[in-house]
Amino acid sequence: MRGFWYIIESVLVSLMVISFLLFIGSFYSGNIGSENLAEKGHNILQSLDERGELRNHTVALDNGGLNELIPVYSYNHTVQICDYSGSCTGQRPNATRIWTASYIISGDDRYQPFEIRLYFFPFDVSA
Repeated sequence: MRGFWYIIESVLVSLMVISFLLFIGSFYSGNIGSENLAEKGHNILQSLDERGELRNHTVALDNGGLNELIPVYSYNHTVQICDYSGSCTGQRPNATRIWTASYIISGDDRYQPFEIRLYFFPFDVSA
């Protein structure tokens, strides 16, 4: 009879350990797929800068041309270019959920800093 209780006890302990591992596993697997859009946007702007495409559009204040170079299709996006005085060209999105990536570069021939803001927002603007 004592062996029967040992079997029941081991089954219960196994069930508790498995349920604990499933609970912890579901918590971590839910966070693995989520993307950090601010980091993704910064990486996109940095790669454009490394390829030499960012500076020309920024100095020319060409938001449209820069916006076409952004390869993100799962979110709407728009670009805003701001100079040292704080005046910006481009539109900020009118949405309730906005993720912003910011990247700062200097001018072409002299130190004239520009801040490039990349805004991500859902396709449904009311969301």
